[in-house]
Amino acid sequence: MTFENTLFLIPSIAEGNLLDTLIHGNLRFLGASLLHIIASATIGIFMGLSFYKSSVWRKIYTSCGIIIAIILHTVFNLFIISESQTNIFLIFGGVWFGIILLLLFFEKIKKVGVKN
Repeated sequence: MTFENTLFLIPSIAEGNLLDTLIHGNLRFLGASLLHIIASATIGIFMGLSFYKSSVWRKIYTSCGIIIAIILHTVFNLFIISESQTNIFLIFGGVWFGIILLLLFFEKIKKVGVKN
């Protein structure tokens, strides 16, 4: 991830465009870090939701979590490759929305297996 982002910044550095390098570098590093948090947490959430289920269901839930994490990562990559300035706000809005959803799902997982 870091190496990929560094390679992306080399043309801006070569052109001497320091401001562009700082802005895009920070956005890419922050966005990629948050995306990887979301992707890994998605797998963990599905594993947590399956904790008290049978072995077969645990495998199905984990597989679904992995597939959704792959889809999220792919969508993020497709958006940042397009490099449209309007996409930046859409991408980061989506990433922060994803973080909020993760927090809500973590609250749900805390209650898994708790009998009322």
